[in-house]
Amino acid sequence: MKLYEIMSFKTFFYFLKDTSFLDLSNYEKEEFEKEEIEDLESRESICDAFWDDMHGTDSILEIKTKFGSVIFHVVDDHEYVKKFLVDNSKNKPCAFFGSYRTSNVYMFGYAENGELKRFMYTDDGVTEILGTQTEIERQCNLNFEKEPDSCHLKDFIDDNEMFSMAQVFVPFDIENDDIEILSITRYEPKSSDNSKDKLDTLVKEPALKNDFSISVDLKNNMHNQKINTFRIFLSKNKNDNNLYVVSFLNSNDTLIKIYSDIIDFDDAKSFAVSMKNCITLLSNYKIGEETGCVNNFDACYNKSIDPDFQAVIQIDLKYCYDGNYSVFENFHYVKRNKKLVKKWYNFFFSKNINAYNENTFFEIHSSLKYKCK
Repeated sequence: MKLYEIMSFKTFFYFLKDTSFLDLSNYEKEEFEKEEIEDLESRESICDAFWDDMHGTDSILEIKTKFGSVIFHVVDDHEYVKKFLVDNSKNKPCAFFGSYRTSNVYMFGYAENGELKRFMYTDDGVTEILGTQTEIERQCNLNFEKEPDSCHLKDFIDDNEMFSMAQVFVPFDIENDDIEILSITRYEPKSSDNSKDKLDTLVKEPALKNDFSISVDLKNNMHNQKINTFRIFLSKNKNDNNLYVVSFLNSNDTLIKIYSDIIDFDDAKSFAVSMKNCITLLSNYKIGEETGCVNNFDACYNKSIDPDFQAVIQIDLKYCYDGNYSVFENFHYVKRNKKLVKKWYNFFFSKNINAYNENTFFEIHSSLKYKCK
């Protein structure tokens, strides 16, 4: 695989020659399947797959090669970036490269022996420079310095200079070499708040046992906050036996993460519990709050929007202000391409939300399993 597209322009990445000190204790691991990696060979597919990661997220995406690992991770918190470089340079040097020419943002960091040797950040109004000229800069005829009494660099740089420095440090020809990818792994941060405890309390309430009814709470919650639609995606990957669940709402063109879960597709009880938790959470959700139930949201959501691997059903919990309210209004199958090993066909459940109970989830699970035979 040629990594030029994700290590050249409009991208921010770390390159770790040694990952022995990569602290993953507070992350949940999701490894890409072999077929998923093979399908990333084209320029378009690799950019589409990692576009968000290339601009920095809380998750850690590791693309591992025999030369070291390309890491997409936090970008905006510069103190964190510096610490990350220091922590991961104790055995071998590591570096950070970033460029986004549209807004003239450029970043460079270098550490070795557990010590930050160089850090440079510049945009159209702020410039930060730490350390002294590195060998990487010398080989590229660069030496990052500020103009006297100015917030700008003395010498003009663009993404070509940043790419040249990456070429010097990375132990392969980024532009031309076809590199074997040993693995691609996404690590999602675990939640550190106590909102999950709140959910655990909610689903243990007596009213939420087998005969629980969520219609009143959910309807009132949506009405009071003027929420038109909660959305749930259920996604099945042909390369594993997991069912990926995400729930969210769109508010003012912003996707608000509410719930996510990864469950064994064969386990009806786990499915029922997960769906019950999800809808119970929606019945009590307040816009703007952190639920603590989205540790693996991005991984699950990516399953639902990836056209090559998923069968997806979309459930819209839609509140209609005329009082007509059905849990499966606008329920539909999202068609995917012919590569699917299993296809999920259109089907729907006629149960109105007013008759909803825990057994409904077992009926849904049975239908999903039947359609995947």
